[in-house]
Amino acid sequence: MNARTTSDFNRAGLVKQRTAKKNAFLAVALSVIAATISFPCHAITFFTDRATWEAAIQTFADVNIAGQLANFQTLPAGNPLLLPFDETLKFNIDLQRLQVGAGWATWSGEKTPAVLFTLGAESLSGTFGPLPVIAFGLEIEPNFFNVFNVSLTTKDGGTHTLSQAVNGFAGAKFFGWIGEVTSLQVACAGGCGGFAIGELVVGGFAGTQGTANCHGQSVSALAQQYGGMDAADGGMDAAAAALGFPSVSALQDAITDFCAL
Repeated sequence: MNARTTSDFNRAGLVKQRTAKKNAFLAVALSVIAATISFPCHAITFFTDRATWEAAIQTFADVNIAGQLANFQTLPAGNPLLLPFDETLKFNIDLQRLQVGAGWATWSGEKTPAVLFTLGAESLSGTFGPLPVIAFGLEIEPNFFNVFNVSLTTKDGGTHTLSQAVNGFAGAKFFGWIGEVTSLQVACAGGCGGFAIGELVVGGFAGTQGTANCHGQSVSALAQQYGGMDAADGGMDAAAAALGFPSVSALQDAITDFCAL
């Protein structure tokens, strides 16, 4: 084997120096890119009482599970559940549609809604589309007849979590929020045997989608609800803050998108 010459070592040293400089340059460039790219994280207001949520959002509509799935029918993972306001919700796991009193034993308040059962899975995630929802709510009940910790986590560039102790025997509880959200995750800790979700409800704006005055109706309703008819009264500023938007401009953009659906 030939011995390496001094010049060989010098060339190797130069290569290492150049490589080190390139790596350092790349590291700086990547750090600048990482610092420049940001994802909006909006404020989220959670609710554990549906009546309070309804009073806050005012414009809302229920999700018709029974109209989309027959009892005991499966909603395959990735297939959309149709929501009001031309939105959809796609889940990462198969869900089985059951009727309380005919497949699912109990619910709270002696209600008998159509529900979606996780088939024993103790967590699920769902993605909204084509746009984030501005408000949403659902009731959750564990499969086994005991009290379990149930958590709802929303994602909108950041994450926010609401946790409640929920009884699997006629103890379904409401989990709701106001604020733009792209996806959700529900988890039930402690061996709950899966859970069911039901009584889904979606919040929207007051204007009628697809009409010329949808945007104006929505802005007018928000301005009146949150304090006044013009910016001086703080109506739209207060609306943006209450609904989790970083600015009035962002709220106006969301209304435009909503009205275009």
